[in-house]
Amino acid sequence: MNNKISKYFSGSCGFILFCILSCNVLGIVCAEANAVKPERIVYTIKPLGGRAEYTDYGLVNLEGKEVNKSTFHTRVLGFDDTETIYSLQQNSLPLRVERDIKKLIGGEYIIEEYDQVNFSVTITKYKRSHKVSQLVFRAKEPIYNAVFLMFRAAQVSGLKLGWSRVFFVPNKFEVTLTSIDKIKIRDKIYTAYHFNSQPDKFEFWVDSNQPHIPLKIKGKGDFKYTFNLKEYSPAVVK
Repeated sequence: MNNKISKYFSGSCGFILFCILSCNVLGIVCAEANAVKPERIVYTIKPLGGRAEYTDYGLVNLEGKEVNKSTFHTRVLGFDDTETIYSLQQNSLPLRVERDIKKLIGGEYIIEEYDQVNFSVTITKYKRSHKVSQLVFRAKEPIYNAVFLMFRAAQVSGLKLGWSRVFFVPNKFEVTLTSIDKIKIRDKIYTAYHFNSQPDKFEFWVDSNQPHIPLKIKGKGDFKYTFNLKEYSPAVVK
């Protein structure tokens, strides 16, 4: 089961990974609030020379529910992955994730539907508009999206060295605050919370100051990469 989980979620620590379907076909009303300029976070990717961009559009309507909509777009040579994430506003738990993956040869579209009451996620894969597989994964607690895990970890009240918590993504990780570091990103010095994971698959640094932006993300699995903050634009009222 862990191998199957890794296969479907290895790209999701954003990382990150349609058949061409519109929002209306999927039963989603994309009603972004026009009064706000979206929050944006842009990263460079090493060693591949790519780019990743997180955008928070605020509240939208998803099948009659008011939820938050954000995207995480990763682009490297020969690979383009856009994750559209619909999540609960109060705790960032995902309800639905749509992944549009384009490769040099072919591509695929994946829908992840989360049941946060029964702690499960149903993953349906499409190729050329045809459904090719569907799997269900279950956990012991609510299931996070890996992108939001980094934001969530730094929001803990009274965060201190040694703090740790288990997250299901849906595979199980224990995330620990191992140090508070001074790191340099694009000629600016930040004081950052440094988190590590167990199993040792990733580590990340988050600005200790509000709004706790992830500054640096390192993947430590079979495919090693580093995301470094390039640009941050807060949401702005027009």
